[in-house]
Amino acid sequence: QSVLRLARTVDFDEPHARQVARLALQLFDSAFSLGLHKLGRWERELLEYTALLHDIGAFLSYQNHQKHTYYLIHNADLLGFDQKETAIMAMAGMHHRKGLPSADENEFQTLDKDSQTAVRVMAMMLHLSESLDRGHVGAVHRAHFIAGPGDMIILEVFSNQDCQLEVW
Repeated sequence: QSVLRLARTVDFDEPHARQVARLALQLFDSAFSLGLHKLGRWERELLEYTALLHDIGAFLSYQNHQKHTYYLIHNADLLGFDQKETAIMAMAGMHHRKGLPSADENEFQTLDKDSQTAVRVMAMMLHLSESLDRGHVGAVHRAHFIAGPGDMIILEVFSNQDCQLEVW
């Protein structure tokens, strides 16, 4: 409830946020099945909440909205979340766009190793999912990773409509 309350307060694009969340969870689950990460239900749940909040910083300014997303999540006093969970969601939300977290970021350094791993995985899933709904029209209805030849991992994308922008 607190996640949706915050998101609705800033008039987020709910269909887009839900689409990103759905795709992020599909990618998370398929990556787990392939052994690409060892995160569990707790991190999966945080990923879903973060996906719903990933664009809330656009309320303040679209340019660099990922930084505003970090600030809003970090400072919102979300009911039901402790400081660690809020920090993970804020960092993953900040990195849904542009670069992934780096070891020299102060906010990232304050996290323990397990939390840093969670942020890296969650940020990657958010980044890919955001790209798969680039047009905000829900063109991609399913996406998952599959094993390819050798060590190759393939991202399969399913759509019933033109999704050139998302694939690009």
